[in-house]
Amino acid sequence: MKKIKIKSIENEITILKPFSKKFISAEYLSWLNDKQVSRYILKAKENTSFDDLKLFTTKMIESPYDYFFAILYKKNFAHIGNVRIGPIDFNSLESGFGILIGNKNFHNVGIGFEVMNAVKDFSFNYLKLKKLNFLSVKNHVASKNLYIKSGFECLGDAKKTFDKNGKSLKLIQWTINNPHFK
Repeated sequence: MKKIKIKSIENEITILKPFSKKFISAEYLSWLNDKQVSRYILKAKENTSFDDLKLFTTKMIESPYDYFFAILYKKNFAHIGNVRIGPIDFNSLESGFGILIGNKNFHNVGIGFEVMNAVKDFSFNYLKLKKLNFLSVKNHVASKNLYIKSGFECLGDAKKTFDKNGKSLKLIQWTINNPHFK
């Protein structure tokens, strides 16, 4: 299966726009370097540079195995976060997933839930994936609540850990099956 081009996914509060270089900004970089915002982001490293950001986003934009979206607030088209579906295994029809609501003004207001529903719809109804599987930090209560509310199943502790800011954090595994998969 080949990666399909998409223009955008419009929701009630947000628009998911395929990530482009225009979304690379000092604000996005500040999210990754904000210890509060990035403390549970597996891909964010300490002291991310602008070159690191450009390298990562270019990799995502060019990847044939990832859909990487900027999350835009619909009222003013502000870039408030990102979501990734990938890497996709087109043989097993399974994919990983990741979300970052970087703008703190949009934490705990329902954006994550709306984006999760859009991700499930896009993954299962448009891409026809069989399931989404991913890891998250075990003690990240907000993400646990979001994933449970969104219908994901916790499979328990992962074997590997995540080292961030000098701490080793336990990871847990999540999954959700496409209810329409045949």
